[in-house]
Parts: sequence; C-alpha cells; structure tokens
Amino acid sequence: MGQMTEHDQSTNKGTDVLQPRVLSMPEPGKYLLGGNAKLVRNIKDYKAILQQIPKVPKTTLQDPSLFGRRLCGLLMRWEFTKEELATKNVTGISRHSNKQINRIGKLDPVIMEAIFEQAQYQFPRVNFTTDEGGRKMMINFLNNICKKARQNLAKETSYFTI
Repeated sequence: MGQMTEHDQSTNKGTDVLQPRVLSMPEPGKYLLGGNAKLVRNIKDYKAILQQIPKVPKTTLQDPSLFGRRLCGLLMRWEFTKEELATKNVTGISRHSNKQINRIGKLDPVIMEAIFEQAQYQFPRVNFTTDEGGRKMMINFLNNICKKARQNLAKETSYFTI
C-alpha cells in the first residue's frame, strides 16, 4: 500500500507553509486520505488546504489542537458540497435556537473518520481525535460549520424567493 512520508519541497523551507504528512501512494502526486485505500486524493489539493493553516513556532502557548480542528474543517469543506454540509452534520443531530433536537442526515462516516485520521497524521503530537474531550470539541466545531452552511443556504434561498 502506501507509507507515511513528509513531502518536503526545498523551496518551501523557512516559509510559513506546513509540509504535508500523508500516507502516500506509489502513484505520484496521490495520497490516501486518512490512510483509507478507497479515498485516493491529489497531494496538490492537500497542499493548497494546508496553506490556509499558518505554521506556528514550537514555543507558542496556543492550543495545538486548534490546528487539527482547523484542518478537519478545511478538509470537510473540501470533501463535501455546500448542500451536504447544510443538510447534514457529523452526528446527525441538530439543535435549533429553541433547544429542540432534530434528526438530520449524517455526513459520510467513512470520510469523516478519514478526515480525523488525516489530521492526526498531520499533527501527531496532539491526541485530539481519540481523547474524549478533544473529540467532543472537534465534533462541536465541525457541527457548527454545518450549522453555518445551513444558515447561509437559508439566506441564499430566501434571497432568490423574494
């Protein structure tokens, strides 16, 4: 199958761009999202996603799991359409402002688990996907992205129906 590698471009050394850590394929330019053999993706797309996450000095006091959550959010937006994000979420349960719980569709759990695994590969020192508190924060963060997508879709829909 593939092997874990850190793709390194000498032109990027010393910049603020994170270098991808992926389970690579024998096929050039491809990687396995989260190590899943059924989710072959383009490494250029992953590099573009990583460019949206700033590289932070090791001495930072900032919570490193923020980078994992950010990466998961970016990957989720990349893997799913706006409509999927607006009509589904990670847990399949949505709460409205009146605290009423509604069942909605659930985003593909295979892809979501691969996204979590990919973030863990990229940030191996942070155990945010298996730690119960960290995973709960991650899921809340991602469900909020879906909630915002629902709100944006509702605004777009109301704009066209006026």
